[in-house]
Amino acid sequence: MSTSIFAVTRCPVDTLLVSDSTRYVYLKPTRLRLLMIVTMLFFPCSSWASEWSGVFSLMHQRLGWMQAVAVDKAHAHKPIEDIARETKVLASSVASAQKAGLDAESTRHFFQTQIAVAKAIQYRWMAEYVVSGAPKSEYSLQKDIRPKLIDLGHSMVASIAVALSQEGALTAQDLTAFENTLSLPMLHDGDKKALFESLRAIRLQDHR
Repeated sequence: MSTSIFAVTRCPVDTLLVSDSTRYVYLKPTRLRLLMIVTMLFFPCSSWASEWSGVFSLMHQRLGWMQAVAVDKAHAHKPIEDIARETKVLASSVASAQKAGLDAESTRHFFQTQIAVAKAIQYRWMAEYVVSGAPKSEYSLQKDIRPKLIDLGHSMVASIAVALSQEGALTAQDLTAFENTLSLPMLHDGDKKALFESLRAIRLQDHR
C-alpha cells in the first residue's frame, strides 16, 4: 500500500491545481502528463483509496479519545491502569479478530501494543494536568467513550481483515503514510513505530 502526497483538483484555463499541503502550483498539460506518469509509476492508482488508509484513520480516531479518557479519570480520581478491564478488552478483541479470519496471536500482539500506547498517552496527559489542572470533562467514560471505543474496535478488526484480503500485508514503505495519519498530541514517534510494526505483523488465519 502506498499513498500519494498530491491532491489534484480541477481548475480553469486548462490547468490543474496541485497541492502538496504547503503550497499550490499551477501545471500546464505537458507538465501534468509528466506528473501523472511519475505518479502512476510510484503510486498505483488502486492505492489512493486504500483499505489500509481506513485502518490508519480508525486507529487515529481511537487513540484520539485517550485525552478524554484521561480527563474523565482525572476528575474521578481513577487510576490509568485497569488490568481487569484491559484483560476483558483484549480477550474480546482477539475473539472478534478470529471471527473475522485474522490470526489470533499476531492480532493479540497488536491489541496489546495499542493498549500500551493508549495508556502512555493517558499518563502523559495526566502528568500535564498535575500542573495545569484537568479541563472540564465533556464525555463520560462509561456512557460516551467506551461505547465509541468498542465500535471503533469492531470496525478496526473488520477493516484489517478486508485490507489483508484485498491488498496484502503492509510494507516498510507504508510507515510514512501511517505516521502522517496518526498525528496526535502525546503520541510519540516511538509509539507510532511500535504500532505500525505490530499492525504490519498481523496475518490472516492459515486454513491449510
